[in-house]
Amino acid sequence: MDYKCCICKQKITLEDKMMNNNNPCSLKITTNYDSTSMEQKEETFFCHFQCFKEFYGDDSTFYLEYIPTPLESLVENNRLLNKVEELTQYLYDIGEETDLWDFLFEKVSGTWFPLLDLYSGISDVEVKIVEVQNELSKLLIMWNDDYSSNQRSTNRYWRVVLITTEHYEFPVSFLIGRPKSGTSKTSKLLN
Repeated sequence: MDYKCCICKQKITLEDKMMNNNNPCSLKITTNYDSTSMEQKEETFFCHFQCFKEFYGDDSTFYLEYIPTPLESLVENNRLLNKVEELTQYLYDIGEETDLWDFLFEKVSGTWFPLLDLYSGISDVEVKIVEVQNELSKLLIMWNDDYSSNQRSTNRYWRVVLITTEHYEFPVSFLIGRPKSGTSKTSKLLN
């Protein structure tokens, strides 16, 4: 694929890549960033790393300039995965009290929802999600009914819930159950 720098308008060549391993860079523009994901639009542009630095006008060192060793990358990936797993455990523990499971069960399986949209305004949860998203990308949640067989239980529906990042890194799954009879509580989420 050919990349063209959106700043200097020149093609990003193999020579550019050899001069700086960060080439080509991508710049993602998100409109209406303070709105829900349904109201946002995204587009990606490409550029030279040096062109962006000059355009940005900051002569300080970007952490992106340092290329980690394979071992450092592995350690960092494990750290980020642990953050997602810790958040997932926290959400699992408070799933009942925030009506998360009821909300998911009311939606079609296989449909992704941004976690931050679900917990916007619920301060403690919102802060924890923002912490993880600041280091990664948007976190998404969905449920999948593939695990809910009649042979498994006559009294409960079982669902696999999956939490992952926008780019499907570090997916974490867990199992929840719901009684087959009785009425669902009214969801506090998205109200």
